[in-house]
Amino acid sequence: MKQYTPRRANKTRWLQSAPDYILDVFKHKEGYEFLFTGEKMLTSREVPRTYANTQIQGWYERESWFSLSAHECAQYRYRMGKKRVRWLDVPERLRITVIQKIELED
Repeated sequence: MKQYTPRRANKTRWLQSAPDYILDVFKHKEGYEFLFTGEKMLTSREVPRTYANTQIQGWYERESWFSLSAHECAQYRYRMGKKRVRWLDVPERLRITVIQKIELED
């Protein structure tokens, strides 16, 4: 089976200067939401990383983690497309916090 890797939002428009593990960024009334990919995906160690068994990890600005299956993530990103924001539009203090959180998780 082919290994699954979700597509990131357009790098030149949405993720300019974002770390490679940032998949997408959305803005809500309550704050920002970040989705991660690559090494930051949650996968079962016993089975290969395919579309059916991939979990996408995310983080809300309000300090809560969540995970979505690959198909749930694809549907969610489609529905949330109008709330997508540029990485550079996220306040710098929050960008630094996100990077530190992810780097410390390793």
